[in-house]
Amino acid sequence: MAILSAKKASRGGEAGFRPLPFLALLLGLLPIVALWTYPGWPRVATGYTPYFNFHRWMAAPSLLWTPPYAVKPPIPVHIPLSNAVAGIYVGLGGSPLGGLRFSATLAIILAALGVFLWLRETWGHWPAMAAALVWAYSPATIALAFHLGHLGELWLWAGVAWMLALYAMGARTRRAVPAGNTWLALSAVGVIVTWGALLWPGWDGWLGYPWRGYTLVWGGAALASAPAVAWTVRLARRWAAAWLIAFILAAIAARLTLVAAPPTYSQYVPPPAPVAVFGDDALVLLDAQVEGVPAPGHIITITTTWQALQPQAIDWTTFTQVLGPNDRIWGQQDKPTGGDYPTSRWQVGEVVIDTYEITVDAAVPSSLRLIMGLYNRSTLQRLPTQTGSDHVELWSR
Repeated sequence: MAILSAKKASRGGEAGFRPLPFLALLLGLLPIVALWTYPGWPRVATGYTPYFNFHRWMAAPSLLWTPPYAVKPPIPVHIPLSNAVAGIYVGLGGSPLGGLRFSATLAIILAALGVFLWLRETWGHWPAMAAALVWAYSPATIALAFHLGHLGELWLWAGVAWMLALYAMGARTRRAVPAGNTWLALSAVGVIVTWGALLWPGWDGWLGYPWRGYTLVWGGAALASAPAVAWTVRLARRWAAAWLIAFILAAIAARLTLVAAPPTYSQYVPPPAPVAVFGDDALVLLDAQVEGVPAPGHIITITTTWQALQPQAIDWTTFTQVLGPNDRIWGQQDKPTGGDYPTSRWQVGEVVIDTYEITVDAAVPSSLRLIMGLYNRSTLQRLPTQTGSDHVELWSR
């Protein structure tokens, strides 16, 4: 036993469980919980797709599930662990948006605890606490949750952190306790499975889907920085108390995050599914409310809610038409999308509400439909939806 303790001390670890660093870690994670309770929904680069996918998954939950909204190239199968956690929250009476925020928050907290347990075995309690807080508040982690909305990747990185923790604990106990070898084997298998899930369905799909590659790089950078932080704290203990250095580093990480990746929120609550997605995940028509009926001489008012999922280089124009038999036009309005706030100025994730009015012709027939679409005013080229159509039908009779 003395030999094992000496070996452990030579690696820089600290024997036993020390509650103070662990309590400090939990207190340091309270701002993450505050983000979960904040009203509204983070304006993320992937739009409200997590919310839409969550509603679809709740309708027919399964372990292997195909996302209903296409990405290019398509990802055939998704493992919605983040949705499953959110579903438990909703099943207890919570809201869908609250469930997704809860899922993201829980993933960050669990990952931070995993980093703490992993590095505690090598560097000690206070350095591990600093590394866990730096990981939780690093711009990479916050960007995954509140700018990209990649909740599944957050859970995958939490899995990696816990596999590393199990590996470290297994390495410490494998000679003292026979079960340690089992821990070590399970940890290695878990790491392989986690990375396989992150890279699947293959290198082609991974390289062809930029955001997927970014999440791999950013999450890996955040996790790789944790040992460096722990090493810095342990090295600097000669000049100051470890707890003081730990809190200073954690505060610096949080401050850098506020500069590099401050979360922004929208008070708009999206519907269970979007009306249409235009282009290659370019613009989403979240909602379209139609007031009035296409009677002779009447005015139809259409209130639309848009969101840009990518920066827009073109100021798109919206066309709205009342069509009769043979697609004859009985009422129309063409207007810059966003009015005085053109699409080229929209921020990614920003929600924009716009209104359109159509005056119906006095001799309108009884069979009608109302359509809407986008086009480039310079080329008159329409922007297709992800279904292949160049418009979306809002009303028909």
